[in-house]
Amino acid sequence: RGYVARESLQLDHRMVAGRYPVTVETRHAYKGGQIDFSFRKLPERCDAPENRFCVEYFDNHDLSDHPDFVGTAPRVHEVLKSGSIHPGLSDRNYSVAYQGSFEFTDSLYSFNVMNYSAYRIYVDGELVVDEQEGHGFWNKASHVIEMTPGRHVIRFEYPRGRNFRLYSLDWDAVVTSCDSPLGEFCVEYFGN
Repeated sequence: RGYVARESLQLDHRMVAGRYPVTVETRHAYKGGQIDFSFRKLPERCDAPENRFCVEYFDNHDLSDHPDFVGTAPRVHEVLKSGSIHPGLSDRNYSVAYQGSFEFTDSLYSFNVMNYSAYRIYVDGELVVDEQEGHGFWNKASHVIEMTPGRHVIRFEYPRGRNFRLYSLDWDAVVTSCDSPLGEFCVEYFGN
């Protein structure tokens, strides 16, 4: 029973279809060394679909490297569940990115987030909300963002995921003024 050194190396490499020779070389300073070798096809990154989200799951806390799994979703919404957020991912070390293309009018919009941890929101590639601290408890927040008319790419990133999973994102146009008929009151509600 000697010293056992475990070392892991992962290499992502884009390849075209075909057959390739694979050579694994190693040097061991002790007898009985063993190598486990495997490979898998990585999913393609997806573009921003119209009126849906492309969802990229990463088996790390910082959305780095290539996503481990890719899918689509009609909205950004994940509620506390037991087990992993996606089969094959750790329930304590993951990150998720949602990206989609949606139609907006010329208006202020309230982007409403429910979260437990840190998150980021991008509009057309520009970072507009960077909530990196996380609160360690359930939190609701609204961010008012001015949108121009037309289609915009919305990206929501949820880094540093852990076993407490609660996050959602939605948006609504903000009513900026009201016209009240004579003799009636106009009431405006503010989220602050």
